Amino acid sequence: MKIANLLLAGSILFGVSAYAHEGEQQEESSPLYLTVKGMYAFGEDYTNDEGVVEKGDAGIGIGVDFGYELAYGFALELDGTFETADVQVGEEPKETIDYYAASFDLVYVYELTEKFGVLGKVGLEYEYETVGDEHNDETGMSYAIGAEYVLNRTYNAVVEYEGSTIDGPKGDAVMAGVKIKF
Repeated sequence: MKIANLLLAGSILFGVSAYAHEGEQQEESSPLYLTVKGMYAFGEDYTNDEGVVEKGDAGIGIGVDFGYELAYGFALELDGTFETADVQVGEEPKETIDYYAASFDLVYVYELTEKFGVLGKVGLEYEYETVGDEHNDETGMSYAIGAEYVLNRTYNAVVEYEGSTIDGPKGDAVMAGVKIKF
């Protein structure tokens, strides 16, 4: 039922966007783009499968999105992020964890004006984390909301709030960066 609702909502968004863009003249440019973002993850307390509390501190990192613009505000993205943060597991001393994530997302940007748009993303995510010699990986869904502001024909400023269905001490993140259109 959830999948049917998502498909229906996507179809309505696509139809409304197609109707809104009907008759517009678009400049010819490549549909490819690259976004480079700085990242601040909030960290959170998480109880793992053994019942031990993992206390995640805020972390910093970087994100890169490779995108392909489709029609009517839609795009496909392959995203990668790296983040490092300190985590305390139970009563153990804090350790630094490195998080690596990759996701494949469907993006929709709704243009409010010629220069400003709001965006939403949803996709499949793979996360890999390392703590010393230990490694862990998980998969889940990623989602984001944000905004874009057109600086010129080549550059857009981008801000996003991103979350994931993968549980852990990493927490949600905010990102800000520059989208470069080719």
